[in-house]
Amino acid sequence: MIHFEPHAHGNFVNPGGPAPQLSTAKLDEANIPTQIDNLIALHLHLWPALTAAIQNGWGTSSPEVGEDKRAWLAGSLSDMFAQSQLRDVEDVEDVLEQVMSDEFEVVVDDGSLEEIARNIWAGRARLLQGDTTEVTQLMGLWEERQKKKQRIQLTQGPEVDQETDEDENDVDEAETWNGFKDTPDVHMGDAPPIPPQKKPEPEIDEDGFTKVVGKKKK
Repeated sequence: MIHFEPHAHGNFVNPGGPAPQLSTAKLDEANIPTQIDNLIALHLHLWPALTAAIQNGWGTSSPEVGEDKRAWLAGSLSDMFAQSQLRDVEDVEDVLEQVMSDEFEVVVDDGSLEEIARNIWAGRARLLQGDTTEVTQLMGLWEERQKKKQRIQLTQGPEVDQETDEDENDVDEAETWNGFKDTPDVHMGDAPPIPPQKKPEPEIDEDGFTKVVGKKKK
């Protein structure tokens, strides 16, 4: 079993960017490594499990960091092929499984990991024989998906803050009632207590008799 050291390789396939552009030059021995780089990068870009991990930020601080990890993985696989460290398809599976677990904290159990490993292994073998058909097809599929994403983004209009408009309407309705301006209620405090009226004191005349005071007529 191969032991894959994370971040052990410094060469990337277009790190952080889109899938690499295909070379239009005639495929010869000098162009084979570039086409293998393209093959690996395209398979990783089109792998749903890896795409989901990147978009959801699993094991990363942001999707941008996840994209950098994907580019690093593609470059690392290319280096390992060039150095003959990958002896069979099981070695490719081991690398993919370890990176998905260590870097993205994902266990892929839907069978796609084994499928991607087989496709990379078989596609590389065909490229060594001069067959670039698969790489061309993968590039076309990747470009079509990019166009669909752009169309979706273009059809989405700007968001309207409906809550603000509704709140303003509510305020207008609250301030106007039957065509008249509605003013806020004024809090009326308790009326002050009425002081008790004093009883008139009796008047005493010179002879010492108390005068009788009659009630005033209304």
